[in-house]
Amino acid sequence: MSIRPNVSGFSLSKLQSLAGCREESLLRKLEALVVADYQDPQSINGIIKQYIMDGAPFPGLDTETRLHCMAANSLANFDQIHTRTDSNFWKWPGAFEDLAKHRKTASPELSRILSYLENGRPLFGRRFDGDSVWYVYLTHNELDLVMQEIKPPSVNKKQLWDPEYMDNLLSKGYIHPWQYDEEKSGMTDTTNMTFDKAFAMWCKTFHDAGQDLWLFCS
Repeated sequence: MSIRPNVSGFSLSKLQSLAGCREESLLRKLEALVVADYQDPQSINGIIKQYIMDGAPFPGLDTETRLHCMAANSLANFDQIHTRTDSNFWKWPGAFEDLAKHRKTASPELSRILSYLENGRPLFGRRFDGDSVWYVYLTHNELDLVMQEIKPPSVNKKQLWDPEYMDNLLSKGYIHPWQYDEEKSGMTDTTNMTFDKAFAMWCKTFHDAGQDLWLFCS
């Protein structure tokens, strides 16, 4: 099975605000979502509980497992709507080769960012166990650094938007709120670009919206 990157815009501050907040009501909501979405929910919820109650990084945790990655993705998606992209059109790690070539001219700061994209950026521990599932977050300022090196292509966005029709679909539950927002934003089709150009385009979209970047690779 091929590994696909799922890139989206999100709020890192919302994710970080959950660390050590010790709010039982939030914990109960998260636990219910995990039970509905994942196998082995008990183990994943144990990780989430530690994050909610004690914060991160976790003392003594050197290597994150697949379960930690699932927990991180649940936390990153909790109580916020991501700006979605068509990033899972690409296969990983082949797609990363387009980004890696920029290391030849990269500043130390950008080289650090590219290393995150290649190896992941754990919340709870120091590294990943080499499984096919991992994740990365980039801050708003780090997106700016990416765009300085990898220039987003100029494109003409074409948007077909019928508010009455889309509002009706949303109100009847035919589409999810994130699908509604994706249509409204008029996200550019990037599947005809190289991955580095598409990535720069997503960085610009998120940066312009005041967001950070989340990448979950599975």
